Amino acid sequence: MSKRCPDCHRLNDDGRIYCAFCGEPLDNNVRMIKSLEKEISAAPREPAQSAPRGDGGDDDYEYIPPVKTRQKKGSAVPWLILLAAAAIALWFFLSR
Repeated sequence: MSKRCPDCHRLNDDGRIYCAFCGEPLDNNVRMIKSLEKEISAAPREPAQSAPRGDGGDDDYEYIPPVKTRQKKGSAVPWLILLAAAAIALWFFLSR
């Protein structure tokens, strides 16, 4: 019996672990390990936490809320210009 590659869909020998045509793993376990390694390498690294203070109990960690950054709001000037242009166009077409 032959193994079919899940990527290029070509048939490979039973003893093969990787596809002879595209090089992708044929075994589901190898594919899963490869995808997990890719996810781990792509995951952002978290900064190291500082050592807890006090006697080492669970209550030694202090909650620090995340810093909220305000988004810069855009200016209203372009909208006012657009409104004025629309009003002028409306007045121009209605006055004829």
